[in-house]
Amino acid sequence: ITTYLYVTIQIFKLSAEEAIDDPVKGAASGSSLQLISVEVIFSALGCLMLGMLLYTILTYGSPFNKEILTP
Repeated sequence: ITTYLYVTIQIFKLSAEEAIDDPVKGAASGSSLQLISVEVIFSALGCLMLGMLLYTILTYGSPFNKEILTP
């Protein structure tokens, strides 16, 4: 979760010029669209990950239950 949050924060800090840095072509015209699509995809993955975590906690209880940790 920590790695995901770090990567997501770094993606949201990027500007359109920094997103696609191609020394041959320069910044592509669709780089801002690509950056927005990456931000949307990472946001959706974050929501999915949070949803799965909440579902697991609500269904099975806390992952630190004594019954789960002891064989």
